[in-house]
Amino acid sequence: MTLNPSGNAGYRLFNDASITLSGSGARFSANGDLYTLIQDLAALQDIASDDPSGRYALGNDIAASDTGT
Repeated sequence: MTLNPSGNAGYRLFNDASITLSGSGARFSANGDLYTLIQDLAALQDIASDDPSGRYALGNDIAASDTGT
């Protein structure tokens, strides 16, 4: 994976690269907007009842095939 600075200390990912944002202190923002990081299936399922209009980003891979929906 290669990170190339772009603009105001931002980064671009190339070639299907990914970043894992795990841990209690992980944060993600884009264009000045802070996103809630989703770390597990329970948090992903809670979006609809917590704040469906909020900003969310996946913090890592989540296997959701066990839900059946």
